[in-house]
Amino acid sequence: VARHAHGLLEADVVVAVPAAGSRADAVPMLDVLASAGVPDWFDAGESGGRERGVAQWSIDHGRPAGLGTQRLPSSSGRYVPLIGSNGRLGVLGLRPASLRIKQNGGEAFDAPSLQLIEALASQAASAMERVLLSESQQAATIEAERERMRSALLSSVSHDLRTPLASITGAASALEQAASASCEPTTDARDIVGIDPGTRASLLRTIVEESSRLNDIIANLVFATRLESGAITLNRDWTTVEEIVGVGLARHRDELADRPFRMYLPDELPMIRVDNAMLPQVLHNLVENALRYTPAGTRLSITAWTTDEQIVVKVADEGPGLADHESAKVFQRFYRGRASKASAGSPAPSSSGTGMGLGLTICEGIIAAHGGRIWAEPNVPRGVAFLFSLPVDRPQPCVPRENDQAMAADAVVEGGLA
Repeated sequence: VARHAHGLLEADVVVAVPAAGSRADAVPMLDVLASAGVPDWFDAGESGGRERGVAQWSIDHGRPAGLGTQRLPSSSGRYVPLIGSNGRLGVLGLRPASLRIKQNGGEAFDAPSLQLIEALASQAASAMERVLLSESQQAATIEAERERMRSALLSSVSHDLRTPLASITGAASALEQAASASCEPTTDARDIVGIDPGTRASLLRTIVEESSRLNDIIANLVFATRLESGAITLNRDWTTVEEIVGVGLARHRDELADRPFRMYLPDELPMIRVDNAMLPQVLHNLVENALRYTPAGTRLSITAWTTDEQIVVKVADEGPGLADHESAKVFQRFYRGRASKASAGSPAPSSSGTGMGLGLTICEGIIAAHGGRIWAEPNVPRGVAFLFSLPVDRPQPCVPRENDQAMAADAVVEGGLA
């Protein structure tokens, strides 16, 4: 608007709106959104306050003011309010060149110019109103999403935190009762509580496992919050895919020992420059997801290969798989697939039970931070496969082989985690 008005009318132009938080009893506060021509005429010298006052008057009264009008005609510029369907949005200010005033017989603008100014002001008001409406709709959408997320978070936290807490409380209470009974001189603790060494060890193991699970839930919540706020900083270093996979699987050794498991990582895989503390979490979450939502004894596999300057890693299972519409939804925060819903009323396939729906969201955030992508696709002959790709940086570092014999064959593991 400012640029076209300046070119068509040979005038210095400003488009201004009331400043946020300005008060009616204070000095007029206007924010200049755009200007064309002489940039500082609106605020130049002592006239700056006067020009702003005239512009503010035009906004307050919804009528043109200033040069060439009957209202405050001593002003250097002419001000036309920008009026939308829901009120006054701002003002269009124009200061004609002195030569143009002389050519018009002392008048600032002739009749065609005044019609053009009114048309420009009307178009500007309509455009600004559309922008404000769009921003308002976007803000409403964001607020609705925030409320949905808050409800989902409260629902997930109330369920998923309560479950391990209940297990910890029950096991600790049983041990406490046994300890209290053993201190009673006239009563045999075994008669009251009946906790043998094996049961006691099981209760202690429950406390440790559920405490670890509780810690994982809280860690996922914290990490998801960091992803949401964009507060993720990568500490990149060169490493191998084997190292990332090994660290990611370390906490699943006991569970994978009871599963048919295959891992194929060719020795010619290039090195990758990634965050060594963050990327293994992706493998951990993907394997944990497979263990959680597949029956005991279901085969799992991890494979990797290179293509088009990228490394692709695939974690596959032979469980119930995903419905067609779930392939994209599973990466949404707090989304739980049909396998999770199906197991809600029955014992979960693994000891960790159902999750909060954050694991895959965290995976997507970590992979995106590394410049890669992650997706899900059906596994053959059945189940689901999660794949992620990472870019390969060039040139590759020169790393001497420490043990040619150890690196001669591809890393293939069958029937359990070695």
